[in-house]
Amino acid sequence: MTTITTNNLIAAIDLGTTKVVTLVAKANPDGKFDIIGLSTTPSQGIVRGSIQNISDTATAMRRTIDEVQAQTGTTIKAAYVGIAGDNIHYTIDHGSLDIAEGMVSAAHLQTLDAQMRTRATTDNEQLLHVLPHSYMIDGVSCEHPEGKTGKRLDGNFLMVKSNRVSVKAIEQCLSISNLKAAGVMLEPLASAEAVLTEEEKMAGVALVDIGGGTTDIAIYHGGKCRYSSVVTDGGQYVTNDIKAAFQVTEAEAEQLKVQYGCALATSLTNKQNIGISRSNGQADINVPQAQLAGVIQARMDSIWNCIQLKIEEAGFTGKLGAGLVITGGGALLKHLPQLFKFRASMPTRIGLPMVNLASNSTERFNTPQFSTALGLVKMAMLSNSPIAMVEANNSTAPQPEPAPAPNKPAPQPKTNKKKKGFSLKNIGNMIQTGAASLFGDDNENEAFE
Repeated sequence: MTTITTNNLIAAIDLGTTKVVTLVAKANPDGKFDIIGLSTTPSQGIVRGSIQNISDTATAMRRTIDEVQAQTGTTIKAAYVGIAGDNIHYTIDHGSLDIAEGMVSAAHLQTLDAQMRTRATTDNEQLLHVLPHSYMIDGVSCEHPEGKTGKRLDGNFLMVKSNRVSVKAIEQCLSISNLKAAGVMLEPLASAEAVLTEEEKMAGVALVDIGGGTTDIAIYHGGKCRYSSVVTDGGQYVTNDIKAAFQVTEAEAEQLKVQYGCALATSLTNKQNIGISRSNGQADINVPQAQLAGVIQARMDSIWNCIQLKIEEAGFTGKLGAGLVITGGGALLKHLPQLFKFRASMPTRIGLPMVNLASNSTERFNTPQFSTALGLVKMAMLSNSPIAMVEANNSTAPQPEPAPAPNKPAPQPKTNKKKKGFSLKNIGNMIQTGAASLFGDDNENEAFE
């Protein structure tokens, strides 16, 4: 049994292209948190990170909410929700403040931040985040102005905005489940909070969150987020490429990706074959594993080329001392870090959300698929907004049933020149339940968001 108190519970919802994750976390005094309830389900009505069908999305969301409430013995009244997609826009805006006292204080920085939040937006925009980009004191650049002397403080801020329709769609989905939005937060910033260290943020790092429909990018330098963008390409496109290349069904393509997928074709030889017993009545086929890897690598090379262009666009080529951190479900694709490290010529690692997880939750939830959802919790803890309303139905609620262990990369089966058959007849159902795939969104059982 675990005692549940309302004032330290946070609810978060990650609406991904291929999965929805809802969780309730208990914030601890040390700044870490325990996951006391978590549910995932395949997404509906979401395309490339944006809600296209409110009814379908609300149905999937409701399914996870009901399960988490049952696990935790609570009623969720409000939740922090992630937003992403090509509907997000960024501008750099300037603000200034006279310093009558002669020394910059934390209050001055807060006043300048509040000033920026009052900036007018168009009828079609909604401001999500105001992120300090750079400061000057009396015209001289200053990374950390607090405590410095001067008469005038100037600041440039990264203004993160969404079109209002996208935020309204999220709010409508929540309303159908009788929830309110405690906050709508940019997903790549959430993932960064979950997996990046302060040292990496200072040295310069590109966070690459590979999902099912999109790949989100956030660049940090000097401890601040300097740039964020999205590539409208992700893990689902790998599945589509396999489907087209080998003339198989989508379920069969997904199974090939999960069970035999590899992002580095040079690590294999054409002598290794995969025998496929197809479920659509067509003749069985042999697929060279190296050829499959070639299809996957071509797509991942395309995604990397887009990431590289974004880094160049942001002006950080050669300035990322900590290199790349890959997270999201896509980080589980075999040899992907090696491929990106080779292409980027910089350090590359997989980002796990263990930075903020309490020890009780590390083993079960420390996996890239949950980076965004766990990052939303951390952002909620760091924000000045009130904690999401989660009511305990009883003062003492039952400990949730242990969540299924997050999938690890599928073990590579032995292969040889002879054809090996495996049945894929039930894969469609498996994919629907999310139990067969490491890919898709950051799904507990999928490797692409």
